[in-house]
Amino acid sequence: MKRIVILLIIVLVIGGACWFFMRNGIGKVESLVAAQKNNQNLSKLSIGMAKKDVLAVMGKPQKIEVYSVEGRIFEFLIYRTQGFKLYINDPESNFTPVGIDSYSATVLSWDKKFYDQIIEKSRK
Repeated sequence: MKRIVILLIIVLVIGGACWFFMRNGIGKVESLVAAQKNNQNLSKLSIGMAKKDVLAVMGKPQKIEVYSVEGRIFEFLIYRTQGFKLYINDPESNFTPVGIDSYSATVLSWDKKFYDQIIEKSRK
């Protein structure tokens, strides 16, 4: 009986340590590495660059958002550019949106203000 209790305690301690490390360790390191890589690659972008070239430089985006403003379609390839401490509360400020004109499939901007303006205009 004593061995079972000790074994159970060991399993709980190891399980708790693994959960804590997964929650705060690996995810944080991976996000910091991705953010550093993406920040370096952002410097290789240019206005008018083809979307396919952006994807070749930056890789797959974290997410994609599409907005319509006055009949014009804007696509945003969103990349992590800052790490995070926990899986919860990962603010938008940790990401950089690369704005693509869907008609010409070229880069318009990777400025957060441009992204916010397009979102605001799409709501009207």
